[in-house]
Amino acid sequence: RDLCPATQFGMRQTRARTIFQPTPGETLPGRATHRLFNYLRRNAADGKWVSQRDLFRATHVIDLGLSVAEKALAALVYNGDVEVMTDTTSTKPGPKKQFVRLRK
Repeated sequence: RDLCPATQFGMRQTRARTIFQPTPGETLPGRATHRLFNYLRRNAADGKWVSQRDLFRATHVIDLGLSVAEKALAALVYNGDVEVMTDTTSTKPGPKKQFVRLRK
């Protein structure tokens, strides 16, 4: 009973350390891969599909360059960490919408 505030503090401390951990990537694709994977792990861990556009905007990987962001996503797909699905139901002209989720 006396440890309840300490337990809550410890839980907040653990969450803060996972969110604010240093980026291990030394290269731009490494940084982008780390951002994408951490975002999906925090916000779509239940297998929810996230649009690629929303993923890139939320993580700001476009700031590193579009080719870097696409390479990072391709690396995650190649390693089997994430799945990518293309929306084939749209009849609009132009590029098809892509969705990303963590692989189960």
